[in-house]
Amino acid sequence: MPSKRESLNSSDLYKFHRPKLVIRETPHPLKRESKMSKLRSHRALSDSAIRNLASYRAPRLALPFPRSHSAAVLVALFIGRMGDLYVLLSRRATMLRTYAGDTALPGGKVDPEDKTIEDTAVCSSI
Repeated sequence: MPSKRESLNSSDLYKFHRPKLVIRETPHPLKRESKMSKLRSHRALSDSAIRNLASYRAPRLALPFPRSHSAAVLVALFIGRMGDLYVLLSRRATMLRTYAGDTALPGGKVDPEDKTIEDTAVCSSI
């Protein structure tokens, strides 16, 4: 019988531990009024978080990196039906050499035709 070490495929070496999402039910069902107040509270917090992020202006930094080594990601936030704040993520292709199948923010390397890094982030996410 082969040992555990011998039975590993070469593709197993590229698999990383990914925590599993566990959803637990609340021990006591919430009253309807309580659910509605929580919904309003979530929506207000989500609205506030998006407004704060939208008004933030990052300082411009003169980085010594050439454009050919630059990349950008898009952090797309939206509010769900229940007032929860969500972020848009993408799944990387399974055939990539590095981080295959991982979940990531949409984005990528700056292309020569991109005018700004914002263009890169948006174009890479479409």
